[in-house]
Amino acid sequence: MEAPETHGLRVAKGEYIIFLDGDDYLNNENVLEKLDNVISLKKPDVIYMGFEISGNREEIVIPTKETCDRSYKASKDPYPNVWSKCWNREFLLKNNLFFPENRFYEDVLFIYNSIMKVQSYEIAAFPVHTYISGRQNSITTSLSYKNIYDTIENIKDMIEINKKEPTEEIKRKIQKEIEMCKKRLEDIAKSNN
Repeated sequence: MEAPETHGLRVAKGEYIIFLDGDDYLNNENVLEKLDNVISLKKPDVIYMGFEISGNREEIVIPTKETCDRSYKASKDPYPNVWSKCWNREFLLKNNLFFPENRFYEDVLFIYNSIMKVQSYEIAAFPVHTYISGRQNSITTSLSYKNIYDTIENIKDMIEINKKEPTEEIKRKIQKEIEMCKKRLEDIAKSNN
């Protein structure tokens, strides 16, 4: 059984794809029209979108030319997620860019692999949607060994990528995931004391 996001990509009919978490929402009723204007006739591989963070912190993040650089997006971005991007569906299908099955943090590899293949992008320099941060019982705030196992699976996959196509970006990404794995282990240890 394939990941729900992958199944959604295969059956979607739209030219562009946006992913939203179940409790996230579009900022207003005109935002998709504004996004369509950004796509216009250029038909980029991806549109890097602005977004608002609400919940346990408040922040508005607007992409810039510097934060949309390939190296930055692939390995330095503090928001390496699918919901801050609008994807050209044909680009994803043509490059066989799908999510790993049955894995937490499934967007980690998807983002890296996709960003490294992007040839064209546009910037939506306005908040398209609101992301709710710090939700109780969300995958990122829940502590479990599955979080650790899946982070290790991502690291193993990234090591394989590095063997085939070594880049500074993948090396940084591996290091970042190792640090995240350590943090998750420490958090589990603390919660059991």
